Amino acid sequence: MRNIFFTSLIFSLCLASCHNSSRMDKDYVIPRDKFVDVLVEMHIMDAVTNAPEYYRKFGKNDSVNIYAGIFRKYDVTQAQFDSTMVMYTRQPDKYLKVYDDVILKLNLKRDKMLDNEPSFQKEDNKKEKEKDRSKS
Repeated sequence: MRNIFFTSLIFSLCLASCHNSSRMDKDYVIPRDKFVDVLVEMHIMDAVTNAPEYYRKFGKNDSVNIYAGIFRKYDVTQAQFDSTMVMYTRQPDKYLKVYDDVILKLNLKRDKMLDNEPSFQKEDNKKEKEKDRSKS
């Protein structure tokens, strides 16, 4: 399932290397804020689907496109996503800034989840204690 994302990324890079125009058609590029939100949801989906409970239930040959719901939610197409990836691969400084925002939003969601759900706090504390023990 992660292969779809990486395949899209590789395809985007190939398109970027073949395309001579320095500017992309704005109709095919997702606005920056929406693109950040799409990437945040894609990373959350990757985290969920990589959990043992999920990947044991669905085989790796399952052809479900796990990102289709995200694309529908944000009213974007796979082609728009690919074009946006192409644009940002040509501008790595801007792409890094996009990912700074993605990481910030993921951290804010994590903090909100920890504040609102005590069971997650216990799990997080266990992991920190295990890290401390392994350092000793």
